[in-house]
Parts: sequence; C-alpha cells; structure tokens
Amino acid sequence: GAGSLYRGLLFGLLRECPSAALFCAIFRLVRNFAMTASWLPSEAFWASTIAATCASLAASIFRVPFETVNKQVQAGVPPEEAMESTFKGKGHKGLLGASWTAVQSREIPFASLQIALFVYLQAPVAALLGASAPFLAQRLLCGAVAGALAAFLTTPFDVLTTKVMTTVEPSHSEGPAKHIVGMFRNLIRAARDIWNQNGILGFWAGCGVRMLWAAPATCLFFYVVEGVRLAL
Repeated sequence: GAGSLYRGLLFGLLRECPSAALFCAIFRLVRNFAMTASWLPSEAFWASTIAATCASLAASIFRVPFETVNKQVQAGVPPEEAMESTFKGKGHKGLLGASWTAVQSREIPFASLQIALFVYLQAPVAALLGASAPFLAQRLLCGAVAGALAAFLTTPFDVLTTKVMTTVEPSHSEGPAKHIVGMFRNLIRAARDIWNQNGILGFWAGCGVRMLWAAPATCLFFYVVEGVRLAL
C-alpha cells in the first residue's frame, strides 16, 4: 500500500537531519576560510566546490551507516536484521567500508555540482527574472535547476551505491589493507552486475525519480539556508 512508500522513513531522518546540519556548518566554515586563504582559489565557484567536498566527507559520519540500514529496509530486510548486519554482524566493517566508498563516489560529486551550479546560475537567473524578482525566488529557481542537473549527472553513482548496500556480501577479511582491497572489489563487482543485467542504461535506472526528488529538496535546502543567512 501507500505506507510502503515510506518504508525506512525513521532511518532516513536519522541519516538526513544530523548530516545536513553538519554539512551546513562545515560548508560555511570551509568556504569562509577558502575565500580568505591566499593559497586557495578565492573565486566563489571554487571556494564553494572545495567546501562542499569537505562538508560531504564530514557528513558521511552520520549518512553512511544510517543510509546502509535505510537501503536494506527499503529492499525488504527487517529493521532489526538490517541494524544487526550493519553495526554488529560478522563482516560489518567491510560492509560499512564498501558503503562509505560508494556513498562518497555519489555525494562528493553531487554536493560539489549542486553548490557550483547554484553559484554559477545566480547571475543568469537574476538577468532572466529581472531586478524586480524577489531575491529568495531567484534562489529557489537556482536551487531547483542545480539539484535536478546534479542528480541527473550523478545517477550512476546512486545506482551503484544502492547495489552495494543491498546485495554485496560483507568482507570478512582482517587488517586495513585487506579491507581496502575488499571495498574496491565490492564496488567493481556491483558495477559488473549492473552492466551484465541491464547494460549502460542500468546505471541510469530511476534517473527521473531522482531528479524529481533532488529538484525540490535542493530548492528548499538553499531557500532555508539563504533565508537564515539573511535573517542573521
């Protein structure tokens, strides 16, 4: 029924709320530093891209474990079993390691692209809408377009992330070197499975739905961030 559309909602909130707060804090901190550091590119475009990369890495502390649970629950795994396999099951470090690698391959380009596009689009959108258009309305349009484009371009990484979190067997190897090798083996295995099952189009599965999610989500994210910045 309709309730199945919200399966894993709790874990989605546990993933998004703290990771979004940490992302905003780290992004603002690093961007301000990058704009003033003489040895870093001071242009807003590059400063925002660097800040988004650092913020994504920091936000992964909360995002990766709860997204791993969330994806399994959405695939039909009971919540208790998903929590057990992610946090305490045999080979859980290998599963989290593979999930972390997959998530970063998606989140870093997605965050960097949406921030960079948001900054880049401000001038043409302002020219398109005219000086009389409300400032926040301009930011809403910039956020929606930036989110949709970033989602489209990073869909293959999202498909790969879902595949790793729901089907790849955890690594039982010991030692950091073997864990790293196991992480990349899991990624390669997942990519090969997607290719064998659906070819190149398999990496773009759910692209439209992802864009429909990202456009309003990014739009609201920047609206809130810009609104709070103006209020302060």
